[in-house]
Amino acid sequence: EQSDRDAFVYFAVERHTTRVRVDREENPDRIVLVLEKGELPEIPESEFESSRVVEIVDESSAERRSIDIKTVVIDPGHGGKDYGKTGRGGLLEKDVNLMLGRAMRDQIEGDLGLEVIMTREDDRLLSLTRRTELANEAGADLFISVHCNSWFSERAGGFEAYFLSPARSESERALARYENAAGEQTDDTPDGDIDFIIWDLVQNEYINESSTFAEFIQKEMNDRLPIRNRGVKQANFVVLQGAQMPAVLIETAFLSNPSEEQMLADPDFHRQVAAGVVEAIRNMRKRYR
Repeated sequence: EQSDRDAFVYFAVERHTTRVRVDREENPDRIVLVLEKGELPEIPESEFESSRVVEIVDESSAERRSIDIKTVVIDPGHGGKDYGKTGRGGLLEKDVNLMLGRAMRDQIEGDLGLEVIMTREDDRLLSLTRRTELANEAGADLFISVHCNSWFSERAGGFEAYFLSPARSESERALARYENAAGEQTDDTPDGDIDFIIWDLVQNEYINESSTFAEFIQKEMNDRLPIRNRGVKQANFVVLQGAQMPAVLIETAFLSNPSEEQMLADPDFHRQVAAGVVEAIRNMRKRYR
């Protein structure tokens, strides 16, 4: 499929193929598609063990900025021709993200009385940089990008919250590469930890607050959701770069896990996730008032 700027190539892969890997070669005109069979491991335990909810240490008020949280931007990831991940039962990530975003909007407005701006209200595609631009133009005080996770093994599951910082593990780098490939990218889209340093000059002012916000969210989800706590993580997500406010990306559950796919389709699960986000925002308001 040819669009104005990009070309999309689709492959129909037999179901008995357990993993599809795309290898990049030095020749930019060549893409190698590797199909693999056999038992696949869950996300390496060593990487899971390295990421846990970090205890939030109370700094002195002199070291902590004051943030008057009035406006929150919710960014339902993917949309339009970018489906995101697809569950084994056919559930599309772009649809789940929008349902989750609406649930968050309703509860934040209803419980906290804050203004909530959605980067997309319907099934449309926005570039990753445009999503952050919308938050900056609105003068938002918090930015939350909403996504679903996936892995090669259906045993993988759980909830993760990310903030913008160079990735520490291969799984974090792999997820960032996947999410950064979504949307309408341009040739000058930053890619890699070296380019991240440039963008870090903009976002660095809010790194500590973003990390704290991710920790608050992770703690609340741990208390509410009947799924694995995968911990707070960090990666170089384009959608978080340049945000002029505390910004996080949440991976709510795994579409590749059949039981979690069912949860992701359940409005009650959406309400539980939204309730956790509401409480995390409430904690942010207390901490940075």
